[in-house]
Amino acid sequence: MTASCPPAFIFHARDDTAVPVDNSEKMYEALQAKGIDSELFLVDRGGHGFALDIAEVNQAIERWLDARGLTGVKTLTSSNDSGPPNP
Repeated sequence: MTASCPPAFIFHARDDTAVPVDNSEKMYEALQAKGIDSELFLVDRGGHGFALDIAEVNQAIERWLDARGLTGVKTLTSSNDSGPPNP
């Protein structure tokens, strides 16, 4: 991991039995040690793979993206697009 890594939002449920929460905590600590913009968001319940079905997590992700000016960003291509416009 280098200081040029992109910002990271890590979320994890403490009751995840597939992946220990310690993994996310170590990742967050490593990012912070390199000065990389990051946040660790922990919830008590959700198990493994709860992901975007939890309103609390959605709100945290939206807040994190908003704070970095990353909401409403349009992609360069879409399914109806064959690529960037010709100059």
